Amino acid sequence: MEPRITRSSRIFTNDDDETDIENIETDISDLEDDGNIADKIELIGDKFEVFGSKKGTIDTDFNLTSDQYFLGQSRTIKASKQPPFSTILEGFDLYEADINKIIEKEQKLLCKEWNINSSKNNHLLKYYHLLKSDFNLLLYGYGSKRLILKQFAEQELQTKHHYVIIHGYMELIKLRDVILTMNKSIGNDSDSFISNEIELFNLMKTYFESEDLFVLIHSIDVLFTKNLKIRNFIQNLFTMVPNVRIMATVDHANSPLLWSMTETSTYRWLWFNETTFQPYLIERKFSSSQSSVFSTDSKSWKQSTNLLAIRQVYNSVNNNAQKIFNLILKMFLESRNRSSTFTFYSLYLTCREEFLVNSEVTLREHLAEFKYHNLIKMIKASDGAESIQVMMDKETVKRFINDSKENE
Repeated sequence: MEPRITRSSRIFTNDDDETDIENIETDISDLEDDGNIADKIELIGDKFEVFGSKKGTIDTDFNLTSDQYFLGQSRTIKASKQPPFSTILEGFDLYEADINKIIEKEQKLLCKEWNINSSKNNHLLKYYHLLKSDFNLLLYGYGSKRLILKQFAEQELQTKHHYVIIHGYMELIKLRDVILTMNKSIGNDSDSFISNEIELFNLMKTYFESEDLFVLIHSIDVLFTKNLKIRNFIQNLFTMVPNVRIMATVDHANSPLLWSMTETSTYRWLWFNETTFQPYLIERKFSSSQSSVFSTDSKSWKQSTNLLAIRQVYNSVNNNAQKIFNLILKMFLESRNRSSTFTFYSLYLTCREEFLVNSEVTLREHLAEFKYHNLIKMIKASDGAESIQVMMDKETVKRFINDSKENE
């Protein structure tokens, strides 16, 4: 039979109680004029146990009254009998040697799995055809990818095409080293070395008019971040010399920020995940010990990220703003205050002496980009004077200044 609905709840009953329910509903309607709610509840309770009844059960799909709502809220919630996670961790006691063994075992399994997948999929041949189709490749993923470029050069290029390899992770690499490598690609030795870029590009344009030149770059993100001159040289090489194919590896999480949308379209980058889980042994050996994306030190990772962000902002502003920023960093290092701050007016006087600005308004316009990216901050000193605070540590500032001098 279908359930009947009273004013207070929906109750499922047997056929024998149908008459009693109708009588209760009639009695409730008679009591509505009195407004005696207690009598209504008592009347229902005499015949049925509305809550927790064995004879009838409550359907939860109904509109609660205020009394039922607060009654439900007053019920206590039983706490879980499961032990807290901190208690579980107390019993998880492993020595560092045991943890290293577990990591080493898992790393071997992952490397073995990667080798099996690599042997099944002829990805090197696929990369070769994509490069021949005027695309350029960027390989990303956790672990060293040196062996991938080495295998690609040995299997696909060694006996077929001209190719050069640039080790971008090396700390001491200079623009002259890259130019020397390009000279060797066209058969020039140290005696016939061409240092002028335009002359070199014109000669390479004729040499590679009908042949391909494959440029393999290890850690292109590290190379482009620390050396702006090499970055501009590679970009000019790609745009001026035909049939240049670039295959490079990246290791930094923010590597896509190195190229704008226009540059990405020009290079026609294709990204491929090549996770190897191999340690960065060679990269760490030849890279900087102070700041490197290959270092296992968390401070080195943070400093490398800061340098990348600073260079991106620094390269996006005009020449005067760059000189003003260099003055700020110099004054920051020379400041003897405990907070390493200096007044805005002292910076303005220094910039006027260098003929960089002619008013405070112009100076504030130059500082807007650095303030927006939280490289500097305008604060009020204890004497009320407007001061400038550099939002970087001195070690990062020194590193940035040294790298800027090398790129000059």
